[in-house]
Amino acid sequence: MSRDRDVFPVLRKAAAAALRGSRMPEQAVGLFERAAPDDAPALEMDLAKAQEMMEEWALGRALEAVPTLLPPIQAAVVDVLGDRGSATALVALEGMDLDRHSAKAVSHALGPLRARGLAPPQAPRGSGLLAAAPGRETERLAFCTPHDAHGQALWMLVEHSATEGTFVHSGMIDERIGFAGFTSLRQSRKAAKEIQDYYRSDPGLVMTAIPVPLGVRMLLDARARAEAAREPPNQAVVSLLSSLPRSLLDEAASLELPALREATDPEVLPRSLYLLTVPSLRAWALPADAVEALRLRVAEAASSSLVLAGTSAEDRIRDVLARGTEDLMRSGWGGVLSARLRHLGTLLLHRGIGGLAAVAFGVAEALREGRPSPWRIPVVAVWLAASLRMEEVDDLLVRDGVLPPPRRGQPEDEAAGPGSGPDAPRIILPGG
Repeated sequence: MSRDRDVFPVLRKAAAAALRGSRMPEQAVGLFERAAPDDAPALEMDLAKAQEMMEEWALGRALEAVPTLLPPIQAAVVDVLGDRGSATALVALEGMDLDRHSAKAVSHALGPLRARGLAPPQAPRGSGLLAAAPGRETERLAFCTPHDAHGQALWMLVEHSATEGTFVHSGMIDERIGFAGFTSLRQSRKAAKEIQDYYRSDPGLVMTAIPVPLGVRMLLDARARAEAAREPPNQAVVSLLSSLPRSLLDEAASLELPALREATDPEVLPRSLYLLTVPSLRAWALPADAVEALRLRVAEAASSSLVLAGTSAEDRIRDVLARGTEDLMRSGWGGVLSARLRHLGTLLLHRGIGGLAAVAFGVAEALREGRPSPWRIPVVAVWLAASLRMEEVDDLLVRDGVLPPPRRGQPEDEAAGPGSGPDAPRIILPGG
């Protein structure tokens, strides 16, 4: 097709707008017909392919076809992935034979992501989500979810071999004892795909496709936690790890996990409430026994006869909450939440949600360093309020602008986190 310097950027911009959803595909096609009438049919066809790829790339192979697209459509795909901060996808494209404009756009998009520690340090093979054992036609796909309220994450590895069939290895990796149930089952390939689709379609799980070495690294870390907790070896895990290629185990063990080097960005913490858009995080309330002492101190501060003015009572409660939150974080909960958030940030990177990943890493770093006071981090304050379940604390967060006031006529449970009933944590999402 024509490489006219004036036409190419017009076609690229129109295709990118259609892929972002800011322009209807029909509008882009109309522009194709006016700017490059001879190439318009092929451009329209490739735009449709690209739209499908943008929806399906996380399933494993979709990005392998990007080099077959016409150059303006290739470049538009890269532009949109760059906008989304899709580090894994961009790293995978980096190793492909792209048009020079697209290759340059990949490098340009990855530059700031790598400078901030948001791009994986090494490009996985193929699409970045598949791994093959040397000398064997074995495909592997790895998936994981964020932690739930109990500190467990659903982990899955699907292996398919033309000679040995398909196996689904899955279980809960636990932040304290390593594993909480783990199985390895032979499945038909169709059944394995149905299992993947089932978990990936559940918005409450946020099942994320991740590079296989990262998935194996998570399993190795869970095994180390199990050993530290003196848990008996999980035979299914032992068998799986012993069956994996040594090269894959070595790559996983040496993997440099993503991190955020600019975690102290002052703009990150005020945006922390947006982490609650991840469904499982709305249930990250601390156990009742962990906050019971603080609950009693808040109740005492609220009812003290020494506090006469309403403002002074609020200040007293606020001071008790600030000191109590610091004590809770120092007692070990800061490390727990920080580790959960680093895990979440890693998953968000591989879902292409770089902005929210930066928030997760930023809050994790703030909790690790103990600065600022945890009570001043909005999402931590909301988790603590959900744990305490005290009207005085909820009202204080509303007055301080951390939470919006409940809407009139809205049932309380409608704004709650997962689950309902009197025992469900009460968390109101940003925007009311």
